[in-house]
Amino acid sequence: VFFAQKRVGIHKTHFNILKFRTMKVSTPKDIPTHLLENPEQFITRLGKYLRKTSLDELPQIFQILSGKMSVIGPRPALWNQHDLIRERDKYGANDIMPGLTGWAQVNGRDEISIVDKAQFDGEYANNISFLFDARCFLITVFKVFKSEDVVEGKAEAEPPSTSNEHMKIWIFNNYNMLPEHGALTRSYFFGKQLKIMGHEPVVFVGSHPHNTNLQLIRGKEKFKQYHGCEYPWVLVRTCNYEGSRLKRVYSMFEYYINLKKAVKNYEKPDAIIGSSAHPLAAIAAIKLSKKYGCKGIVEVRDLWPESFVAYGIVGEKNPLMKLLYAGEKWIYKKADALIFTMEGGKDYIVKKGWDIAHGGAIELGKVVHINNGVDLEEFNANQLRNDYKDSDLINSDVFKVVYTGSIRLANQVHELVDVAKILREKNEGNVKILIWGAGDQCEEINRSIQAEGLTNIVLKGCVPKAVIPQILSKSDLNVYLLAKTPLADYGLSLNKSFEYFASGKPVIASCNSGYSIIDKYRCGVCLDNFTPEAMANEIIRFCNMPKAEYEEYCGNAIRAAYDYDFKTLTEKLIEVAQKK
Repeated sequence: VFFAQKRVGIHKTHFNILKFRTMKVSTPKDIPTHLLENPEQFITRLGKYLRKTSLDELPQIFQILSGKMSVIGPRPALWNQHDLIRERDKYGANDIMPGLTGWAQVNGRDEISIVDKAQFDGEYANNISFLFDARCFLITVFKVFKSEDVVEGKAEAEPPSTSNEHMKIWIFNNYNMLPEHGALTRSYFFGKQLKIMGHEPVVFVGSHPHNTNLQLIRGKEKFKQYHGCEYPWVLVRTCNYEGSRLKRVYSMFEYYINLKKAVKNYEKPDAIIGSSAHPLAAIAAIKLSKKYGCKGIVEVRDLWPESFVAYGIVGEKNPLMKLLYAGEKWIYKKADALIFTMEGGKDYIVKKGWDIAHGGAIELGKVVHINNGVDLEEFNANQLRNDYKDSDLINSDVFKVVYTGSIRLANQVHELVDVAKILREKNEGNVKILIWGAGDQCEEINRSIQAEGLTNIVLKGCVPKAVIPQILSKSDLNVYLLAKTPLADYGLSLNKSFEYFASGKPVIASCNSGYSIIDKYRCGVCLDNFTPEAMANEIIRFCNMPKAEYEEYCGNAIRAAYDYDFKTLTEKLIEVAQKK
């Protein structure tokens, strides 16, 4: 009589919706009825009447009474209706309680496009009131009696979205690496998705890949196109600066000068994105966008002047800092749009008093948040390769705690040695900490492990980036460590965290932050006050956690990864580029 189906609730949580059964048991699962080729063959005789009068939805009164649904609200989407979920994200419609009926239902229901449906849901989400609810309810009663707007069967294809309008987009990013290196890949994945979506990206990067001793331009060329990428990936000459702060500053100016020569070889763009790991890439985007009459977008991946103060390198009132702050403010003012990878970008501008409301000149309306993310298609493909063998990973008797990434002082991986000591003291013999990565702290960590005689922590060394998904998918718990600074209040955007989410395993972070994704999705734990013992206790808690609770954390991690898939992030980027 009844059947349950997984649907999307408030904040994209999942719950099982109840309905009267109107279709045969043999009906394909989790496909909206209006997308079936011939739904009549599956609908029962009684079911046809129930669906026509919408009486099949009545059991959802139990969901309303249990607090999972409301009477009025966006209809809960199927868990796999990714296009509808993405569209609703644009209007905040996923952040309110789903309803038995809603504004989209009374404005066309199955007869309107997904884009229109999401816009109606968003209109309701932003104007909730008793009168609006009453209006929806009364119109619903009228339409149920008339049996309007019910479509059984696959509708005609929707017209292409305006977001697919063809664009030529340049991305300036000095600090990057080659696509095959698998690190600092944000610009690469944006370019990849832009091309897939029918746009023409060109990415301009420095010829000296960051954190390496490589030089990719030999001879006197000022730039050249790299042919190992599926779209134009342009190397702009910069000097090798590894280990030299002075050379690093020089490379910024070198990139800026040679970039202006490189762009002359490519067609006029519709938008330019300057990624400001350093300011000159942003300034180049602003200057060249004015020259070409296109949109100039600044991407803020690092609060570069503020970080000097946060890490105690220099005081805020230092004359040089005042000059840098003035330059930062000028960049934010002149940019047509600002993309912050940290969610608290607007908070930062307000705190500085640079927004219009506080007497500044920066419009907060042009500030957008697009975090880092993961290419789920690539991650899942690498995960399935299964050609990396490790005896610890395949040991089902061991609870595997995994760290992957750089092993430098800032990453605080050395703290895991003390965590391992405490686990040994607590007789947690089935827990093992496994570390993959490279950096200047490896030797010191290995010496500490040997000196303490620890067997529950192993430094595995460096592996190709493509192997990481296999490793993470076989972990039981993933960890990252980071010293908390005032900058964390604006949110963190660590690349490794999104790969952790994609593995579908819980995450422990050594520090909390503003706008915590881990807290938002409940896919792990952020420690408010890190100590090795606090982390050891959380590891033990996850190790001994009931299966149902553990699997809920795992499912939440996957949900977070989906929301930060580069396909989704690139759609947001295109919206910014096309917004007038």
